[in-house]
Amino acid sequence: MKNIYTLQEWEGKYFFNNGHDYKEYFGDADKVFDELIKLNYEVILENKNELIQKVYSKYQKIIDNIKKTASSYEVETWTAQNTEWTSYVADNSANTPFVDALATARGITRDELMTKIGNKVTAVASTLGAQQKLEDQIKACTTQDELDAIVV
Repeated sequence: MKNIYTLQEWEGKYFFNNGHDYKEYFGDADKVFDELIKLNYEVILENKNELIQKVYSKYQKIIDNIKKTASSYEVETWTAQNTEWTSYVADNSANTPFVDALATARGITRDELMTKIGNKVTAVASTLGAQQKLEDQIKACTTQDELDAIVV
């Protein structure tokens, strides 16, 4: 992440320094702090975006690991399974033709399979919820110190 800028004065000139870049300020001396705030606001926005990308990467790896437990064609059926699982949770007598066929082919009961599907749905939802919580925390930050306190 980028460092925020500090203001330095030397021989009546103002410079912004973030440890890597030095920018001389040529504007009105009365507005030097406004420019400093603007520069640091931009740095904080960049740092937020960078941190959010790290969050995406971390949680994508978790989801990828969940998906590794299934073949690609099985993953393609997760939407249908989730839809039927949702209906089943609302009413355990709901029509669930896909899950019924899958359970029969596996030699297990529909209830057993629905438990397995529910565990997978919960794992994905919990992962997504944790990701979104971190994103919300990052978006709420207004200072670099607040961003630095977030562990991804």
